[in-house]
Amino acid sequence: MISFFFLLIFEIFFGIIIFDFLDKNKKFNIFEKLLSFVAIGIILSNFIILLFSLIFKSLDKGILFFLFIFLVFYIFNFKKLIFTFKEIISYLSLYFKNKKWSLKENFYLIFLLIFILVYSYILFNFLSSDENNDLLAFYPMAWGDNAFHISLIQYFKNNNNFNLNHPLINGYKLSYHFMIDFISAVFYRLNNNLLFSFRLPMFLFSLISVLLLFRFSFNILKSKNWALISIILIFFGSGIGFLLFFNESKEIIQSQGIASFFDFLMSSEQTYTQIENLNGSVLNNIQWIVPLISFFTHQRSFSLGFCLFLIILLSIYYYGKDYNFWRFGLIAGLLPFSHVHTFFSLFIIMSVLLFFNFKNIKEWLKFATFTFLVSFPQLIYLKNLKNFSIKLNFGWTFCSHNNSWFFCDDLNKNLIDVFFYWFKNFGIVFLVWLLFIILFLLTFIFKKNKIKSFFKEKNNLGFFIASIFLFIIPNLFLFQPWNFDNNKILFYWWVLSIIFIILPLFQSLWNLSFSFKFLIIILLIFSTFSGFIDVSKIIILRDRSFYYADKNKENEKAVNWIKNFTEDNALFLTSSNIDAPPIFMAGRRIYLGYEGWIFSEGLDYFKHKENIAKILKGDISLACKEKIDYLYLDNRLKNQYKDINEKLLLEKTKLLYQTGEIKILKPICLN
Repeated sequence: MISFFFLLIFEIFFGIIIFDFLDKNKKFNIFEKLLSFVAIGIILSNFIILLFSLIFKSLDKGILFFLFIFLVFYIFNFKKLIFTFKEIISYLSLYFKNKKWSLKENFYLIFLLIFILVYSYILFNFLSSDENNDLLAFYPMAWGDNAFHISLIQYFKNNNNFNLNHPLINGYKLSYHFMIDFISAVFYRLNNNLLFSFRLPMFLFSLISVLLLFRFSFNILKSKNWALISIILIFFGSGIGFLLFFNESKEIIQSQGIASFFDFLMSSEQTYTQIENLNGSVLNNIQWIVPLISFFTHQRSFSLGFCLFLIILLSIYYYGKDYNFWRFGLIAGLLPFSHVHTFFSLFIIMSVLLFFNFKNIKEWLKFATFTFLVSFPQLIYLKNLKNFSIKLNFGWTFCSHNNSWFFCDDLNKNLIDVFFYWFKNFGIVFLVWLLFIILFLLTFIFKKNKIKSFFKEKNNLGFFIASIFLFIIPNLFLFQPWNFDNNKILFYWWVLSIIFIILPLFQSLWNLSFSFKFLIIILLIFSTFSGFIDVSKIIILRDRSFYYADKNKENEKAVNWIKNFTEDNALFLTSSNIDAPPIFMAGRRIYLGYEGWIFSEGLDYFKHKENIAKILKGDISLACKEKIDYLYLDNRLKNQYKDINEKLLLEKTKLLYQTGEIKILKPICLN
């Protein structure tokens, strides 16, 4: 634990040195500066650790060489680091000394604190331990995702022959933006608890994201209150699923009474920001899950990507017309391994904004150049991967397109249905944004229009146009086999629309009359109602009845043997459950893991399945050819492959370990 704290302090100090280079003209607010150098310090430090770990094939050596790099930087930047540190302490001391601590003046701080506490409670309970603090437990929504991330963390931490081979399918490179799991693995390697290592990076980056979002929204909206509303709308915003909640509540009260309604509130597992398979209901097929839960609990990489994205937005705000803007391209270049959807979304945004910054074209092209230089090695690594293949697919998840990219398989569906689908998913935000598109188009007909002055006054035309592209592109193209994953790009449409269109419009209308104030309050309530219901249910319903493989004591015994008597880079044939013990608990590679993950990454796993079936029938020569070191034979593997010939397997392998129904076999290979 002591070594971890030393490393974390070194990383933050490293961030101070780096951010002093980035913020050359000292334009960032002191709190933006504090948040940014913590985030950048941790992220950039671990990129360096990753680089050295790959060079020396050792995570331990990667950490040691980073510390050496830090000490070199520290020696050459000692005076600058001390000066910056004193400057921050002096500013904070003066700030808090002169701060007026009234409830009205500091309402925004109280709100942010409450929001952070609520979010922390949700995050910490999405992956937790039971009352004995020894078994992993989880919410059903995070069931698969958490297991995947834990497997990556275990693999990075335990593999001394460090590489980026895919730990869940043999013969492929890891085709996932893995950086946040690598950071957790570094923390875990320094003798921290698994849960602590798992939670800390996501908590830090999510916390920094919330605070940076507040600062950026304040810069744009010039109001702390509206900046708080932006956080509420972005994190809790949702569609019209609450209508189903009203209908269900009405039926229960009428048929069973008010007492049953409260029981329904406390026990119902129905969600209202993701509604599927409700035949005959106009509310079926709502795929937009409230962002606080969808993106910032179990989609771990998103918190890191969004944090970097907000730093880039702030750099555009402060340095978009400055000679030193290129420096932040070095940070944008870290995105491919951090979160590839954020990198793609930022590419779309910057491409649009380039046309609105022709006066500063040289600075923007320099930004693009340095972004490319840093991201190029990552892009080269990713170029042969299939998880970001593009194909036409109209309407996001509106319907299935087996016969046409535009027309639905159900020919009764039409464009009106598509627009209603978008409305029921994105609610008021979509309607107001669409209204703005119509008004924008009208400006080409009517030369004098208030909408023009609105854009000019708010300086947000470029971001508005970027939001249009961010909405259209993921509704026309499919970027991964699971079309649901396109919502990771749609989220950035969501953010730009709220900050640059929805709330500036509400601001303009707020002061016109009491009627407009009332209307805006109603619209905000309807925009977040479904989201608040689902978030509240997550807090109230602490259902952690599902456990992982570590609950089985026989697995625990077998895994202890694996850790003590098998090689770090050994390859196991095991079941394809989400929590196969050799990878989930011991960090060993497996021949084929959970097929849903492999499919979502666009990788072909059918040959692997055929090979497993042949091997389990007794073809051990094929296991030798595939370089499988061990077979983890248990009931889960037997249930997946019914034709297993255990007797023949035992004749052609060496039984190394047995506990209960678990056998660990080593293939007998003829050289």
